[in-house]
Amino acid sequence: MNTLIGANRINAVATGICFMAAAVTSIAGKLLYAPVLANPDYLTVGVVEVNQVILGAVFELALVISAIGTGMRVF
Repeated sequence: MNTLIGANRINAVATGICFMAAAVTSIAGKLLYAPVLANPDYLTVGVVEVNQVILGAVFELALVISAIGTGMRVF
């Protein structure tokens, strides 16, 4: 197998993994934040659901990393 084709395939797979990770983490973060942000009394709910908010923030950070990885792997 040609090494250029192998390198391009590895790059394409890594780009796809980063893209899928970005999609999954964005949806997961949105689902975790939605109950807190949709409530008119979001400050009180945010204190009660602090672990849910922290996990949503972790998913958002993973989204940022995977989005940067997607952009870097394409070019």
